[in-house]
Amino acid sequence: MTSRGERALWAAVIVLLVVLGGILALQQRGPMKTITVPTTVTHTTTQTTTETLTHITTLTETTTVTTTVTRTLRERLVPATTRPPLVLAYTYLWYGVDRPERHWNDSPVTLVVDKPLLGYYNSSDPRALEVQLRQLEAAGFDGVIVSWWGQGSPSDRALRVLVELLETRVAGLRFAVMVEPYRGEDPDAYTEEWWRNVLGYLEKNYIAPHRDKYLHLQGKPLILAYSPIGSSFDPRQAFSGYTIRLVDGGDWYLWPHNDAGLAGALTIARDGYVALAPRIDTSHMVEAGAEKENITLDPDLSKGWYINQWLWVLGRRGNISIVAIYSWNEYHERSQIEPHIDGKTGEENRLLYDLTRIFIAVLKQDPLLLVGTTGPSRALMEEFMASMATCTGLLRATPHPGYTDHRRAYLAGDGVLALPVLSIFSPKLAAALVEALWRYGYYNNGIHTAPVLGSSANYTRNTSDIPVAEAPECDVEIYATVARKEHLEWWKYADRIVYAIINKTLEGSIEEAEKLFKQTLLGLWDGYGFNDSAANDRGCYDTYKVALALYAYRMLGALDPDFAAKYRGLAEIWVEILAKVQDPHGGLLTDYWVEEGEPVFGGACNVETTAIAYLALYTNYPLLLAWSSPGQSW
Repeated sequence: MTSRGERALWAAVIVLLVVLGGILALQQRGPMKTITVPTTVTHTTTQTTTETLTHITTLTETTTVTTTVTRTLRERLVPATTRPPLVLAYTYLWYGVDRPERHWNDSPVTLVVDKPLLGYYNSSDPRALEVQLRQLEAAGFDGVIVSWWGQGSPSDRALRVLVELLETRVAGLRFAVMVEPYRGEDPDAYTEEWWRNVLGYLEKNYIAPHRDKYLHLQGKPLILAYSPIGSSFDPRQAFSGYTIRLVDGGDWYLWPHNDAGLAGALTIARDGYVALAPRIDTSHMVEAGAEKENITLDPDLSKGWYINQWLWVLGRRGNISIVAIYSWNEYHERSQIEPHIDGKTGEENRLLYDLTRIFIAVLKQDPLLLVGTTGPSRALMEEFMASMATCTGLLRATPHPGYTDHRRAYLAGDGVLALPVLSIFSPKLAAALVEALWRYGYYNNGIHTAPVLGSSANYTRNTSDIPVAEAPECDVEIYATVARKEHLEWWKYADRIVYAIINKTLEGSIEEAEKLFKQTLLGLWDGYGFNDSAANDRGCYDTYKVALALYAYRMLGALDPDFAAKYRGLAEIWVEILAKVQDPHGGLLTDYWVEEGEPVFGGACNVETTAIAYLALYTNYPLLLAWSSPGQSW
């Protein structure tokens, strides 16, 4: 059930999706309708000069996109050759569940109406924090702006945990610090000496040791300071080794104060900065006597204010360099996009998170937006993934009792691949999975985790599955997939080719990545599937390799509009295959084959295949990796 306000907002979303050509997979599979694919794709292979690919000739048609709408969408997606704006989230690390609790209704000024789907959490808890960072990554955020309340504060302790996670487990995000006025509202308290001490502490603990993870602007570490800091002593010229920006104090603003009419009309501030907020609602604190000013901007989400702001940004993409979302989790003013339970309706709200993910995809020129084919049901995939959870916190590999993997739970890859998926729709299951991954180890095998961790893959190495532990009370054995010493002929395996493409993209070698895609990967495509060495040995195609190919298409297509247009038809075929292999459990079948010229879908559905397909279709990981490559990133 959804509230009236959310239903109204969803109605606006549906209209928006139609106008944009059926954006990204919030839809379910519709009735099958057979149509003829009107195009063929030619490509150069390593063996022959040119080969015409035979397409599977049926697609699942659920939407009609007119030529005019498609052209409009294409113009929205590919008008610029430079990187898209940096997308950041204001993030608050002041929450605690110790006694007394911190910021969860522990005083009139810290009242909250809504509750995170993760439950009331401790911002210093690495399990909860990793789930949140995974959610931000999957949505396509580039980084977080962390509210910091001084040395030794709870937010300072939590920031140390966050930075450690960014260094070791969540490769796609970066961070910057916003210094809060923790000395009070007197601007004279923030002197030059105070600034010198603060910058010295931040430099020593967060900037110098984590320079690759710390956000820079104009080649210098970015430091934000919230009003009234800076209104007496101005630090911007005095500390020229940093790019210091005063928030609500002359440079940037925290949220759209001047849009009381809810038209979405924002202000492009210094550095091409804009800030968006889904809603602002302080009425509960006014009622409690903690606030005097009652600010209510679209409190029930019925006016479409957030959508209006995003459309305003998209219309001015070329003039904007930084898009900041206020906020990820500022619950006191109800501006959070973190998935939560709405305290006024009692209903689950993932809408604001999903909207943000969709608009980031448009902003980052996602080529999947041009694909008119509908993929597998996202909702059924999520139901399947949730049903695979065991009492260990890990996921059972397959629901089919006849398969060996029915009694196995894999760490890397299944567990790590499933983590961002669970983070999106079931943060509590994700937190249990994080704890299990930490408990059993083998977090990063350097191969299967590349699409999630954004780290270089050992794509030339062979792998083995090794037993790690037994959990008879959960009816599973714990396994890890690890790299072996011996190498394989990686160019004969479609999955390893995609991992090589990811490597080259992360290195900034985009031409080499495209060459691997066009020649090596498509050299294995026979019109039905990837006919690589594994397919030859087993007599069937692997579904997960189709999903990985789609992942590579989204990543490279975001960087090169001509590439996106050229291989759009092939991407539609891959999306269609993924739709057809979804079984009644909601998971995706592991393999398929061809009989008398027709594809036959079989095998067992499993967690690994379903997770990879979900990452390729319904998260923005491919875009995050694309725009974090050297030459593209900030």
